[in-house]
Amino acid sequence: MSGFEAITNGYAFLIRLYPSDFRAEFDTEMESVFSSRLHELAREGNWSGLAVVCLRELVELPLNALREYASLLIKEIRKGNGQPALDPKRASLLGALGFGMGFGLLILLRALIDPANEGFLAGFGVVWLRETFLYAVMGILGGALIGFSSRSARISMRLALAGGLGCCIGGSLGILFLYWFYHFGFPGWDAVTSLAWLNDLPQMIDSMLIGALSGAALGVTQGDRQQTVRLAQAGAIGFAAAEIPGEIAFTFAHTFWMNTAYAQFWVVPLAFSSMVSGLIGGAVLGWVMSRYNHSVLSSAV
Repeated sequence: MSGFEAITNGYAFLIRLYPSDFRAEFDTEMESVFSSRLHELAREGNWSGLAVVCLRELVELPLNALREYASLLIKEIRKGNGQPALDPKRASLLGALGFGMGFGLLILLRALIDPANEGFLAGFGVVWLRETFLYAVMGILGGALIGFSSRSARISMRLALAGGLGCCIGGSLGILFLYWFYHFGFPGWDAVTSLAWLNDLPQMIDSMLIGALSGAALGVTQGDRQQTVRLAQAGAIGFAAAEIPGEIAFTFAHTFWMNTAYAQFWVVPLAFSSMVSGLIGGAVLGWVMSRYNHSVLSSAV
């Protein structure tokens, strides 16, 4: 398979993110336009332009797909058909389960890839890409499980896409922030670190970014600006506040685990504490989203 075939096949695969009605009308045209553009740039020898086109589509296509799902939901609500509402209890429970497993999986995969935990200092560029991907996987899992509370495959797919996109961007920005902080710090930071809770502040800011952007992305799927703001706030507060019980859980888990025969698996208590943080943050997002979603869809029917 040539490079062009691989790129166009990948683009055709990404088009599957769009709703089925949209694909039926536009997928052939989109593939044709994209392929023609690639061959035109190749004939001109404009390889940098070709790379820009590919990267732009990689970013814009998921965003456009998300916009189409939001538009479809709005149209269905206005018709009075409604979508299955998210059940608050189920959404909160499944949101906790999804983000809890996602955070734990993030830590386990990170340890599997980099057992010595030295990549952050040795090769930041590779680590940044790796972490961005892992956060996307975490968000997909969390968003999909919140969507499962509606018993609707369409809602689950839309929220999986939104959760992946939000966590991907939030995690990416969070890693950049932590890299900058631990290399350059804040003026006068050493003078205030005697306050124990301030030692966790950088991680809380990282979690706040992840929660805010994940919540905002999930809110966009509702096609409502107030819901987007509400979920961004809930995500920021929920995930940042969850760092405190997560740290407490780590203290107890680490003390217990280091006295067992499996102490060499140092990542287990860290994964457990991250799961606790994910459980709390995911439960907050699921509950806030389902409460508002339920009232809107009920009134629209």
